[in-house]
Amino acid sequence: MSIARQRSTNEVPRALLCTSNGVGLGHVTRMMAIGQALEPSMQSVLFTLSAALPIPTRAGFTTEHLASAHQFDANGYEWNDLLSERVDQLISAYHADVVLFDGVHPYQGLRDALRANRRRVRSIWVRRGMWKPGVAPDLRPLTKHFDRIIEPGDYAREYDHGITASDRGKVSVVAPIVYGDPTSRPGREQACSELGLRSDHTNVLVQLGAGQINDIDSAVGAVTASLGRHHGVTVAIARSELSADSVGVGHSVVEIQRFPISRWFAAFDAAVVAAGYNSFHEVMSLGLPSIIVPNLETKTDDQDARSRWAHDHGLGVRWDGVSEDGLHTAVAAIVSPSERDAMRVRLADLDPATGASEAAALVQEWSR
Repeated sequence: MSIARQRSTNEVPRALLCTSNGVGLGHVTRMMAIGQALEPSMQSVLFTLSAALPIPTRAGFTTEHLASAHQFDANGYEWNDLLSERVDQLISAYHADVVLFDGVHPYQGLRDALRANRRRVRSIWVRRGMWKPGVAPDLRPLTKHFDRIIEPGDYAREYDHGITASDRGKVSVVAPIVYGDPTSRPGREQACSELGLRSDHTNVLVQLGAGQINDIDSAVGAVTASLGRHHGVTVAIARSELSADSVGVGHSVVEIQRFPISRWFAAFDAAVVAAGYNSFHEVMSLGLPSIIVPNLETKTDDQDARSRWAHDHGLGVRWDGVSEDGLHTAVAAIVSPSERDAMRVRLADLDPATGASEAAALVQEWSR
């Protein structure tokens, strides 16, 4: 069933931004960044399967949601039928001109809805690169369902040896995509005040969560203990918006739950972050010296390659998440003012993360 409505003559085009049920915030925040860049020439509606639903809602996005298959008492076939019907309804109800999907695997239900509406809407897959070698040897069965593919740029692209590095049909590569307005970021004193940090301390942000993909308590504890060996260092643990509970690393550590945390980067001298797309590109593009910790258990994202690229180019310090000696060496580097200064100089040479506006321009062009 479709809920069709008639568009008024002065109404701007609309984009339906769909995200998968990722364990972190990457898919949602990339769609938010593109949606933000589309305004005011296009209106956007965000449709997500993720538990991160409150985040775009609070940010002012028109947001729709469908629970993932495991939350229904239904098998995969039944859920995909439900997804197909829901996407079809949203295309009609919002009179969408273009549908974007950000996720690793376009669901069968989404593909069915796109096929049913192929004469009404343009379809775009926002497909992150840096897939692990050997994953998905042939992407053609999936790419055929989309008119275009936008690849969010990756600073570590030269270390990309997976299938997306060779599957270039329909692909337009943009600069890295990050979410947030750089003009709204407070300075050092204000950012520290808002976060409860001292501006005369060496403040280190620790952001190792990736939703619920792994238990990070041990890694956070090891990092906190290593940083605690250095005088004048304050550790700030960033809790995911998807986490309801404290990470439980002790009363001496400041815990922060803000989104996007990059807005307060001026409060920090350094960071310890996971090598996932969002965290990595936030610290790189905003020049925050960091220890980069890859999650080696991801299915597709080659975080190891991303962390090695940063380390090899002096743009970050890689820690494997295991080696105690390696951790102490990495921590010694980021608490050293001279090493941080040298890293900032190199980070400043990176191209700006303007991918959201570039992607929005492509969406607008293809929607005409």
